[in-house]
Amino acid sequence: MEHINIKTIILSFISLALTSPSISHSRELYWELGAGVGMLQLPHYIGSNESKNYVLPFPYVVIKSDLLSIDRNVVHGHLLSSDIFKFDIGFSAAFKVDSSKNKLRSGMPDLDYALEAGPVLKWLIDGEFNTNYELTFDLPVHKVFVTDFNDINGQGWRAKPMIHLRNKFNDNSYWQLDNSIQWLYGSDDYNKYYYSVDSNYVTAERPFYNATSGYSGWRYNLSIRQSTKNMLTGFFMNYTNIRSSVFNDSPLVAENNSFSLGFFVTWFISRGSF
Repeated sequence: MEHINIKTIILSFISLALTSPSISHSRELYWELGAGVGMLQLPHYIGSNESKNYVLPFPYVVIKSDLLSIDRNVVHGHLLSSDIFKFDIGFSAAFKVDSSKNKLRSGMPDLDYALEAGPVLKWLIDGEFNTNYELTFDLPVHKVFVTDFNDINGQGWRAKPMIHLRNKFNDNSYWQLDNSIQWLYGSDDYNKYYYSVDSNYVTAERPFYNATSGYSGWRYNLSIRQSTKNMLTGFFMNYTNIRSSVFNDSPLVAENNSFSLGFFVTWFISRGSF
């Protein structure tokens, strides 16, 4: 495991990664300020049969320019793109799991907050980038970090190739519909962190288990957003299936199917350009 001695706070990042709205390409520097709240229901971890509800306030800050944009959980560099390829930086996050509140992990170390970040290569299959319709093949490769608020530790890598369909509709308000299907892969360090059982934590119901790298299941993602003059609302859902994953027989896996749900509301406070 890599060790990085640096203090951090990522609670706001998690809420923004799950709920933050879009920033798109613009010829001038444009900004928006606002505030929002997200309501989430998430499994403790993929494969757990226990879940937790969250209510998270978050700031809404948008800056649009020719050089850089942010679209929910992706940072776009406009200089590194063409008509059929685009290079982005993606990120995602996961909450801490208190093992004392999870039956399968009782007596084991807690799972810390996790942050993923890395490059995303997008290949356009149909439509056009930054229009009302685009179908792409995306290849995210993310470095994973975990933190307990005192320091950050590197915890392997994940790859999540996906087919992504985006549709936008403009009527009296703006709508965006995103569908994607992902195939998940985790490195040795990543899978061990979530699914291994060391000899120190073996019980009669929880045998020793050594997780390895490889296929980690597949996931379907759906999100819907609506934007009006003063408000942005959105809903997301994802379903993950780990039936054929390399860690499916871990004693820490209770469910082959996991669901996550979320809803957010953002109120615009101020907008401008210069």
